[in-house]
Amino acid sequence: MESYVEVSMLHNTATILLSFLMASYACVQPLPIRKMLVYALALSIPGCLLFFPGSWLFLVLEEVVFFFWQFRFCAKSWMMMQGIRILWYMTSFAFYQGGFHNFLWFVPLHASVYWLWLVYGGMFLLLHVKWKDMLARMNYLYRLHIELADTTLHLKGWLDSGNLLSYEGIPVLFISSSYETYFKKQDIELVVMNTVDDTSVIRCYACLAAIEGCHKHRVLVCCRNHVSLPLNCEVLLNMNMMTLG
Repeated sequence: MESYVEVSMLHNTATILLSFLMASYACVQPLPIRKMLVYALALSIPGCLLFFPGSWLFLVLEEVVFFFWQFRFCAKSWMMMQGIRILWYMTSFAFYQGGFHNFLWFVPLHASVYWLWLVYGGMFLLLHVKWKDMLARMNYLYRLHIELADTTLHLKGWLDSGNLLSYEGIPVLFISSSYETYFKKQDIELVVMNTVDDTSVIRCYACLAAIEGCHKHRVLVCCRNHVSLPLNCEVLLNMNMMTLG
């Protein structure tokens, strides 16, 4: 099978990038496009240039390294990306034949893939238009790491300007009661919560938490039923936490 290596390299880069964008959008786990592009290039360039026996092992090693280095907190998007990528490859093979090497599809020498690239362009455009809406909401989404007695929770937090509750200067976060089993070994604090309708006492668990890229601070976590947040977030963050650094 004859193929232009350069064309195959570009096509595979575009396919992997588009697949990751589609998966990230579907799973509501957006990633910086720079990370996805570096990943796509890191697979496509050596995958299209290496032809020695066992070169596929190098690609497998790259996948493992990238997964644990960059994508372990968005495994759902990564797995869906692999599925979408296979579907794109099978569609390309069905229309243009070609061949596979190092888990990449090689464009046949005389194949007119321009129509497929037009489809790719349309998909990128649609994702870009939709992406703007998501990014506007993403300004309120932060990755949160909660350290507990015997584990660390890695969750998505939603920042709501209405949550200013604190106890002795310690911000209070709200999380779904489904996570309460993780907090059984934590110290308990009773906090008075004043709302528009009434005043109540809530049970909170003391622990350490850090927004990704910031320092760890002491927080109080209240487990509540029916915590429903946008973008499938799991924690309602506290505005006071943003001033701690």
